[in-house]
Amino acid sequence: MKINNNLDIFLITYNRKEQLEGTFKQILAKNSPIKDIPITILDNCSTDGTSQLCEEYAKQYPNIKHIRHNKNIGGNANITRAYEMVTKKYVWVLCDDDKFDFSHFKEISQAMEQDYDVILASNYAITDKYSLTQLVKQLTLVPAGIYKTKLITSTVLMNAYFNISNIFPQLALVCKAINDNCSFYIPKHGVVQVGIQEDGYSYTRGCDEENNYIHPSMKNMFWQIGFINSVQMIKDKKKRKQLIRKADFDHITFKEISTYSMLRNILFTNKTSNKSYFKNTCDVFSAMPFSYRTIFLFLLFDHYIISNIIRIRIQPHKISFCFFTRFKTSIRLKPKEKVKNNG
Repeated sequence: MKINNNLDIFLITYNRKEQLEGTFKQILAKNSPIKDIPITILDNCSTDGTSQLCEEYAKQYPNIKHIRHNKNIGGNANITRAYEMVTKKYVWVLCDDDKFDFSHFKEISQAMEQDYDVILASNYAITDKYSLTQLVKQLTLVPAGIYKTKLITSTVLMNAYFNISNIFPQLALVCKAINDNCSFYIPKHGVVQVGIQEDGYSYTRGCDEENNYIHPSMKNMFWQIGFINSVQMIKDKKKRKQLIRKADFDHITFKEISTYSMLRNILFTNKTSNKSYFKNTCDVFSAMPFSYRTIFLFLLFDHYIISNIIRIRIQPHKISFCFFTRFKTSIRLKPKEKVKNNG
């Protein structure tokens, strides 16, 4: 099977001229296995010279097509538009800020020849190939998934557009693949490594007016909430519960954390970064299995009521107390060491 005839590649970009140029150098290098594959650039109405750079490459390379949108439709809508435009057997959506290592791309091409439905191009978050949660979390990285276009039905495309506000439109395809018991290929060696990250860039970056009112559900969205909302598209209740209970991970080691820690992290993020946006709290509560709703309510009470009455901080040498966020005291466990004066 010739990859050129069976793979659609889309590259989404917005105002990242320097990063995009680095991406071009990687995917168009002499040793790049995709350098001759048709690549469609979906440019989100860039204003920093990105569009001009795309035009330069499109003139130099006949396999590159540059489409510049009339307006910035947002990063996630740009991803979804790529899935709508696909015509070949497989589709791979790339971003303008990720790193590529094509040393083991043969694994990917062989998986296409073996007719897998979903082929992972990245595996840095996977330590257990049988873990559903690790698989789905890895696919929250857009270029991590190469999908058979047969997955993109009208319903899936509508779900993807709806899921734009939940950060992960591509999970509409992932959930469809899980629902249909499709085949997944996890490579031994990844091709894509995650690039730079900017808070909120995927769904609010590029709003043309600072004073524009962004829908609060989109403005206050964050990773865990988007993930929990996205996996509602999975039919199997056991699988859905499994993913919801593990909707967070250690972002340094990528290891799974307990449901208790996950819920605590969600409440902390929602309180500190999103001013306790009530809809986020309701989304988590409604998605949680019944047995975990009690734990969530306890954490909710502790986080918003008890913590505002008394906070206790245990340190090696003392225990500190803070009452009503204003009155502070402490109990010293060890005598304060005297500083010797050698002068």
